[in-house]
Amino acid sequence: MEYVKYGVAGLGGAWMFHSAGARDNDKIKFISAFDKDERKLKKVSRIYNMDYYTDYDEFLESDIDAVLIMVPHFLHEDLVIRAAQAGKHVLCEKPM
Repeated sequence: MEYVKYGVAGLGGAWMFHSAGARDNDKIKFISAFDKDERKLKKVSRIYNMDYYTDYDEFLESDIDAVLIMVPHFLHEDLVIRAAQAGKHVLCEKPM
């Protein structure tokens, strides 16, 4: 595998912080984004050339290997479980 294809769930402040280091890693490619804010999705997807989704299930069906969970803490459990059930690797800043 040349690189890991990531999807990012949540494009708030945590994403902006964590994306800085990942952008320079040639083993990571962000190809999809999920958020409820379509305006934010469009802006970020243009910058990073990513597909974007407002529906989490459609996002999980995209061609991603792993999901980076960057949503508010109270939403982590549901999104992590659903990503794992979809067969995706999951990176979450909180232990579960």
